[in-house]
Amino acid sequence: RIELNRRIAGILRDELQDNQGAFEAVKSALRIDLSDEALRHDFETLAISLGNPQAIIELYETGIADVDDDVLKHEIYRRMASVYEEELHDTDKAIQAYRAMIELDDMDKSSLNALEVLYTNTQNWEELLDILKRKADIGTGDEKVDILRKMATINCDCLNHPKAAIDNYCEILDNLPDDTDALDALESLYVQIEDWKSLCENYGIKLQLATDDENRRVILKKMADIQENKLHSVDDSIDIYVQVLDIFPEDVETLDALDRLYLERESYDELSDILQ
Repeated sequence: RIELNRRIAGILRDELQDNQGAFEAVKSALRIDLSDEALRHDFETLAISLGNPQAIIELYETGIADVDDDVLKHEIYRRMASVYEEELHDTDKAIQAYRAMIELDDMDKSSLNALEVLYTNTQNWEELLDILKRKADIGTGDEKVDILRKMATINCDCLNHPKAAIDNYCEILDNLPDDTDALDALESLYVQIEDWKSLCENYGIKLQLATDDENRRVILKKMADIQENKLHSVDDSIDIYVQVLDIFPEDVETLDALDRLYLERESYDELSDILQ
């Protein structure tokens, strides 16, 4: 019956220019078996030429339930997604079809990329993050880092989720320990959520990466200020200011800070050394 309908469709289309009749013949064949790629192509071409792309969806939605082959099922969902997106302009249905594809194959980058575009266009940030996480999980190298940056930006700018953004930037550092953009972003985020301990740790990483003494001085002074005024650790603040003096022995601001801190701690011997 399939071959008979195929021949009938060919005659109706090519010799009698009866596209509607050819369409019905091909549809009858596909109702028996959706696996014939050439027949599916002819059916879709005829449906679109007749201005009836919805017929493609109706046939595939009905027939896919009887498909056991995941590869074939994946391909049919791909065609449905394309029709929904390009012919029917139904974004929600296209998303459903693409999501069905990634449930069948979670490594399907083309479907993940399509969903990324659709969720970006509809500003569905939570679902977009889910897709980006899937991409990050299977990504490597620079590709993975770029995806994590997108996630961090969405968490910061679109959802106001600073802690989630922090997780994204920390994962970037797991892949690129000397990424200064991630370190700078983390500095701002730690200040925003007032996580002073983590901020000091972040400065510690920046200190290790600093390439000149002036930059080291700036970082150390920030660390000392946090230890004194946010973490209320006079001893740690003193230790850090001493590191500044190791680099710049005549740094007046640091000397004044140590003068104040030694007095507060009643460390008069150390204070005497500073005054000398």
